[in-house]
Amino acid sequence: MSVIYNALGLIVSSVLFGTVPLAVWAQEPHVLDVEGEAVCNFSGECSMDVGSEGKNILAACEAPRASISWNRKEKGVFLIACDCKCTSHDNTGWLIGGASVTGEREIQRLYLGKEFTVEALGKDPSSISDIMASHPLCEKVDVVKLRESVFVTLLKQPTNNQSAPYCFLPAYIMNYRGSMKIKTNDVGSQFGKLLRVEDLDSISRSELLEFVDGIWISK
Repeated sequence: MSVIYNALGLIVSSVLFGTVPLAVWAQEPHVLDVEGEAVCNFSGECSMDVGSEGKNILAACEAPRASISWNRKEKGVFLIACDCKCTSHDNTGWLIGGASVTGEREIQRLYLGKEFTVEALGKDPSSISDIMASHPLCEKVDVVKLRESVFVTLLKQPTNNQSAPYCFLPAYIMNYRGSMKIKTNDVGSQFGKLLRVEDLDSISRSELLEFVDGIWISK
């Protein structure tokens, strides 16, 4: 699959939305046999919906929607995120790492929250829009972790504040000492360790790799 830049679309999208639309076609018919669309921001973060061609992923998600994201700063790394489309944002997904020195690709199943981008979190938003209302971040953005992040996700947490009953805790997904890790500043999640699910369970490694290996992104 190749990624084609459309000059007119780039100009219009850049002015109106600050994003770059990318038309994506599959190299392998079992992955995407029809035209799809990915949306990228100026930082190189891209995302697109997992369509019916990823039916095994949607079935494993047990959710109405799933997306696949990548970041040009970390080649070959993908985040597949299920989306419950619910106010709790109790989601899961799979983090697929790039090839290691042994040639083996690490796959981790993770607990995830609300989809967000590194670029958007870098703007230090005062509140995060949600289905019913907006909520603040639980803490200040960790600029050191954010700088190293390939992806971010926002975990919805209850508070003891009646005026702001919920907040969003940032979780940073980064390459840490040669391995992809999810990290937080939260003691309750053991700083991110408890966000990793020990087994893939509902879907096989081969099914996940078959899907992401059908996606080829131009430099």
